[in-house]
Amino acid sequence: TIEKKIDGAVQGKDLNKVREELDAALQQFEVRMQKVEKEEKNINGNGLTEEVERVIDQRVHTVEDRVDNMRRVLVQRIEDEKGRREREEIEKRRMCLVIHRMEECSSEEDAARVDSLLRVGLAVDAGKHLVSVERIGKPRRQGSNDAQSPKGPRPIRIRLRSNEIRNEILKRAKTLRGQNDYDAVYITPDLTVEQQRKDKDLRDKLKTFREQFGKEGVKIQSGKVVRVGKNEDNTKEILYDPDSTEKKMVN
Repeated sequence: TIEKKIDGAVQGKDLNKVREELDAALQQFEVRMQKVEKEEKNINGNGLTEEVERVIDQRVHTVEDRVDNMRRVLVQRIEDEKGRREREEIEKRRMCLVIHRMEECSSEEDAARVDSLLRVGLAVDAGKHLVSVERIGKPRRQGSNDAQSPKGPRPIRIRLRSNEIRNEILKRAKTLRGQNDYDAVYITPDLTVEQQRKDKDLRDKLKTFREQFGKEGVKIQSGKVVRVGKNEDNTKEILYDPDSTEKKMVN
């Protein structure tokens, strides 16, 4: 079936490239259809019977319907594949964290410094909970002026043995501020590109609403920007929900 053929085309490919290939194929089809319509008009001028004209129109509409159906199926398959890949990527990063602004050293020194950060800065037994340490991205070439090269030290991704210790480290991470050895260092979840985009969108909206209503009570909660009321029941107003354009009140 066409659905199985499309699934085979989508699997393992760059989805944006698949969409571009589809658009190019459909444009070529539209050019062919325009030629057919032009030829039909020429034939009409030479006395095409109504019955033949009806058959041609019917076949043209049938082909157009099939193309429209192919487009809908492929777009849906692309969205499904995107969702599947995103879920897999989130699962891969579930027990990871990213450490920022830690001076770049050799791999051995990075591991030792992360060990010290966890043990001394956060009171976490690194030997018990730490699985791996790695820098993210390509190293900046010495003397390079490439604008795409990292300007500061590359972030460090650490993998932990459990989601529980990951969450505990995130809770304790704010205590690094004010510690002489780690004051510039901060720790974040290991987000996918799509999660980073959504996170930036939420923080931009948070900044806008805090400028409008003030900082008190305006915060990000459960993937939404909310404002906590000052009344006794602490009513929350959803100021921004990325999945909805409506504002609503919740208790």
